[in-house]
Amino acid sequence: MFPAQKSFDADQGLNDLTLKRPTATVRELAVSEWRQLKELRIESLEKHPTLFSETLATAKGRTDKEWQDLIQSPTSKIFGAFVGDVTVGITGIFTDRRDPDGKTGILGLSYVREEFRGLGISREFFSQRLAWAQKSSTIEKLVMGHRKGNEQSQSNAEREGFTKINEDKDFTFTDGKVGEVINYAMRLSRSGG
Repeated sequence: MFPAQKSFDADQGLNDLTLKRPTATVRELAVSEWRQLKELRIESLEKHPTLFSETLATAKGRTDKEWQDLIQSPTSKIFGAFVGDVTVGITGIFTDRRDPDGKTGILGLSYVREEFRGLGISREFFSQRLAWAQKSSTIEKLVMGHRKGNEQSQSNAEREGFTKINEDKDFTFTDGKVGEVINYAMRLSRSGG
């Protein structure tokens, strides 16, 4: 028996062995953490190229300054999930450039490394982005969409109270492929107004 092993007694269960799930924290990324954002965004696109609207080539073509600008933009907020000092996930909320009044926020850029899924990170991502939107003086509606077949994104949207608004069957993705996108929306309620 190796010194670090603990015994297992079938009648008593585990002796002196506690399996602990890691604890994750979610917070806004600092500009100095742009490399972690870049690393996880590129990783997400390499592992799941059909699930995102951005292409790997676009992400790899971004300059260091563009990654930094993404974090410090006044019209968006980028969050990271951390287990200890390790960045294990990213997400963002962006003011929709197509809305001239800036009243629509888009949720996106979401990715959690596979081995850290199931820790409640996705729920905390939604909570943090919703809180940021609520603090915004302009955002009145949140929207999100995903390629058809992205069951995890669909499950998350429905769990968080988003309503399916339409399916775009002929959406052209940035990778040039045409496919179906399911879009969701949520109206924000403002207290006192």
